[in-house]
Formats: sequence, C-alpha cells, structure tokens
Amino acid sequence: MNRLLFPILFFVLFPSLLGQTVDSIKVEQIGEFIKIRYHILNSNPNQRFRVSLSCSINGGLKSELHSLSGDFGDNIIGGRTEYSILWDVLKEVDELNTVDFFVKAELMKRSLVFKNADTLDWSKERSFLIFSGLAAKNNFQIGGRYGFLGKWGMSISFLSGWRTFSYDTDYSEYRGYTALFDISRRVINKDYTQLHFLAGTAIANQEALEYPEGGSVFLFGFDFGMVVGIKRIALFTSYSGVILPLKESDLTTNPGFFINLGIGIRY
Repeated sequence: MNRLLFPILFFVLFPSLLGQTVDSIKVEQIGEFIKIRYHILNSNPNQRFRVSLSCSINGGLKSELHSLSGDFGDNIIGGRTEYSILWDVLKEVDELNTVDFFVKAELMKRSLVFKNADTLDWSKERSFLIFSGLAAKNNFQIGGRYGFLGKWGMSISFLSGWRTFSYDTDYSEYRGYTALFDISRRVINKDYTQLHFLAGTAIANQEALEYPEGGSVFLFGFDFGMVVGIKRIALFTSYSGVILPLKESDLTTNPGFFINLGIGIRY
C-alpha cells in the first residue's frame, strides 16, 4: 500500500494541566517526521519528570504515541531551556490530515544528587560542610565544620584527637577536644567565588599541670581565619589559641596555639 504523508497538516497543541505546566510548544515537519518542541515551566535540575505525548488523529479519539525518540518517558531532568520529541509518523499512520497533540509532564521526584553547577546562582549557595584538622606541637585532632555563610554568617567546628601531657620525666597521652565558634563576613562575591573572613572563640580541654593529682581543665581563647568557596569546593584555614582558663582556680595551665586546615563542599 502506498503511504500518503501529510496531504493536509493542521496542528492544535494543548499543554497539560495535569502536572507541571508545559508551554511554548512548537511543531515542525522534518521529512517523514514531526518534531515537537516544548518547555517545562518553573522546573529545576533537581526534579525528574515523566513526559508523555498523545494525540487525536483526523478527529479521532485521543491515543498515546509510541514511535517516539527524544525527551519523553521517565526521568526527564528539569531546568533545561527546551525539550524536543521526534515522532516517526509513517510507523503509526498511513495518512494524516489533522492532528491535535497533548504533552504531559508529571513530576516524579526530587533528585538527591547535587544540582547542576552550570545553572546555579552561586550567591545563593551558602551552606559549607568541611572536613578539617588541627595541628600543633604534640597535638593533632580531626573533625568537621559546618557554616551557613551569607553576607553575614556563622559556623561551628568540633575536633577530637590525642594530646601529650608531660611533667618532668613523666609522659602520657590524653584525649583532647576543641570547639570553635565563629561569626563570618563575606568580602568577595564574584562569579563562582566567595571569600569569608571568620572571627570567634576557641574552647579546648587540657590536662592540669599539677602532679600527681592530674585532672582536666578547660581553656578558652580566639579563632581567626577564612573560608573560600570556588564553585562546589570549600577551603578553610584559621589560627586558634586557647590562653585563659574558664575557672580562675585553674592557673597552672599552659596556653596552646593551633593551625586549622580543611576542605569540603559548598551547597
């Protein structure tokens, strides 16, 4: 049987109102194919859609199309400028006079993966999660830092590790803890890069120097540093010191000074 393609071709397309709104639909004939282009309004790369295309051919009942390729089916990622579907007409009909298309985009789920970096407004990516370490003489600790850093912000860090304690010829190790609490101020916010200065308080435990009584005391001091965000990467450095005891009776403690370094993610 000879097939007659598009003797009279008339398109009426309806965006789906049963799900995410589909808009800006355009249709063009490419040889024996029909290309349907469309937008998914107010979508973002963190969403996944189920897109289907159906039509009413020559005034008949609406039916779903199958000879399709392109942006249809499950797991269509949101946030793109335009989508397109290609219909191989002759695989489904011999003759086409009029056709009404129906495009439907149904939200399936929000993806747990990171957002597409190419579409981000980096000035709005303000959460920083950083793996960090602290180092000084006879002292090394590891931990993490979380910060919410906008124009103004705050961050907190907690680290744990081994410190050494010595008195005359005696030497021992003990578990050390350090907490850092900082206020931040953003000083650079350009393109993909942000720079934040930090200033705050450091608190750490320390073995008392009296011997043989021993015991632990707590000291507090300062923390000064910076966090740099370059696209997804976050870099951290600061200088800390614990110099004063929390209680006036703990006067035999020695001050400690630390270098802090870290790397993490910005999201």
